[in-house]
Amino acid sequence: MAGVKVVLLSIDSDPANYNLSNLSKMVSNGPDGTFEFNDLYVEFKVVGTGSSMKIITIGPKRTLMIKVNGYKYYEDSSLKVLQLGQQLDLKTIMLEPDGFVSGKVIDADDGSAVPATIIFNNQISEHTHSYLP
Repeated sequence: MAGVKVVLLSIDSDPANYNLSNLSKMVSNGPDGTFEFNDLYVEFKVVGTGSSMKIITIGPKRTLMIKVNGYKYYEDSSLKVLQLGQQLDLKTIMLEPDGFVSGKVIDADDGSAVPATIIFNNQISEHTHSYLP
């Protein structure tokens, strides 16, 4: 399934580092299902002074999100903070089929199909089909 939009949300650990352009990135997967986010920024801070000064990575916390019609919403917020230059392969993400409700609306007298708007849990169905005998 190509063209699926994959979103990566990045939340800085220090609000002083917040930058709207770094908040989210979206890519579409290719014909073989692969996707890639490039040029991800890393949030860091400097600790210590003089010869004991170090730069440490502190964020951001990242969440990967995918929603495709017909499949359950996928979210992974367990991604670790990336270090400078680190590459992460999430391997294969398995999307689970969404649930569905089906039925048949017929005329009680003659059994013929009746076109109808179906409402289930306050949602109007997106797809209805009339099957004529």
